[in-house]
Amino acid sequence: PGPKQVRSTKPVEGARLAAVRSPDAVVFDGSGAALPPVATSARVLVTSSAEDALSFLNLYRLLISDAVILMHAPAEDAARLRAVVEIPVLRCELRLRRTAPTEGRAAVFTAKELSDRVALQAMLDSSDADTYVVELKAAAIDVVAEHAAATGKQVVLATNDVVCVEGDLDATILALV
Repeated sequence: PGPKQVRSTKPVEGARLAAVRSPDAVVFDGSGAALPPVATSARVLVTSSAEDALSFLNLYRLLISDAVILMHAPAEDAARLRAVVEIPVLRCELRLRRTAPTEGRAAVFTAKELSDRVALQAMLDSSDADTYVVELKAAAIDVVAEHAAATGKQVVLATNDVVCVEGDLDATILALV
C-alpha cells in the first residue's frame, strides 16, 4: 500500500482506520452478492453481463449503484442496463501486459492455465519456450517459477490493464470521488 492507501479484509475495521487517517478515497470491495457493511458516498457495480446485473438480488445492487462497469460484455448489454438505470454504464476489458521484455520464445500462462497445477506442469514439461510470461497467482510461484529456476528459463510477470472500450473510466471514477 502507498502512503494514503489502507488495506483490510474486515470492512468495518478498515473504515475505522480510514477515518483516523483521513485519506482522499477509500475503496470497499464486495464479492458476489455481498455488500460491505459500511455507508459509502458512491457505489460502482462491476459485472460481466446485463443478465447477471439484472438477475436475483443483483438488481438491487444495480439500483443502488452510481456507475456500472461491464467487463468483456457486448454493447447490447450496456444498452439493456441503460434502459433500467440512468447512471454511467462503461464497457471495459482486461488486457494482459508483460511487465518486462522477454527473451526468445515465450509461453504465456494466465489464470485459466494456473488453475490446474497438474495440467500446468505437463505444459511446462513439454514447452520449448525460453521465457514464461505469467500472471501472479499461487501456481505462478510454486509451479512456474520453480520450473523456470530448475530449467534456466526467464520468468516475466504479467498484469492486466483495465481498458475502457465504451465510456471514460477515469472521468467517471473521478466524478464519484
